[in-house]
Amino acid sequence: MTFAEIETEIHRHLQRLPIEQQRHILEIVRALVAAGVRGVPGPGLLRFAGMIEPRDIAAMTQAIQDGCEKVHGNDWQTSARHQHCYSALRQRLCRTAPFG
Repeated sequence: MTFAEIETEIHRHLQRLPIEQQRHILEIVRALVAAGVRGVPGPGLLRFAGMIEPRDIAAMTQAIQDGCEKVHGNDWQTSARHQHCYSALRQRLCRTAPFG
């Protein structure tokens, strides 16, 4: 998709929302812009290769298969199920991987 196509589609969807939801979308966009682009180029992550235990990878895979990958109508709101999956995986990873 080109930028113009994305912009057109966003505009089309925004026009259909009530003003309160449009304001909420604006807040989300502002927060995304303020957060800036974060991340690490791939080569910088190579030191972590192989650090996650196979049993932890299996647990993550199972959690995704059990429902974390499902799309819900209110995806812009983080559901309790997603929060639970994220928290459980984060706790497990933080115990086993020396990040930081």
